[in-house]
Amino acid sequence: MEFPDSCIRVTDLPGGIGLTSDGLSAIRSVLLEPRTVITVENLTTYHDIPSDDRAVLYLGGFPNSARASFLRMVYASKPDAVYLHYGDLDPYGLLILENLKQKPDSICRFRNGSCYPASLFQAGHYRPLTAEDRKVMQSPMLCAYREIFAFMQAHNCKAEQ
Repeated sequence: MEFPDSCIRVTDLPGGIGLTSDGLSAIRSVLLEPRTVITVENLTTYHDIPSDDRAVLYLGGFPNSARASFLRMVYASKPDAVYLHYGDLDPYGLLILENLKQKPDSICRFRNGSCYPASLFQAGHYRPLTAEDRKVMQSPMLCAYREIFAFMQAHNCKAEQ
C-alpha cells in the first residue's frame, strides 16, 4: 500500500494490518500479489481464515465509502484475481454480498458461491430469525435467495459466524 509519503508491504507483517477509515482514505495505491482475494464480514471469521497465498480483507459489515474506495484500488491492481466473500448466511450477510456484487466498475467480480442452509441447520449451527431478518428478506436485491429464505423461514433459522 502506498501512502502520500510512505509505502507498507503488508505481506511482511505477520497477522496483517488494521487501518481505520481515515487510514484507508490516505492510501494512494495498492499493489496486490495474491491471485485470490477474500472479503470477510466478521472479525472472528477473519482471524480464522488462513491467508496463505491470498489476500484476506476484513470489511466489518457493509463497506463504507473509504472501504469501497480501497476495494476499487485492490480490483484495479489485480483485475484477473478470483474475488470471494465470506459472510453470514443470514439476510444481512446476503445483502452485503449483493451490495459488493452490484458496485459498478469494482466489486462486480464476485462469484456466486454456494449456500448450505440445510447442512448448517442439521449440524445445529443456527440462530432463530428476528422480525428485522424477515423484513430484510423482502428486499428486491435479494430475490435470488428466495429458496434459501423459504428454508430459513420454514425452520426459523439463520447462520451467523
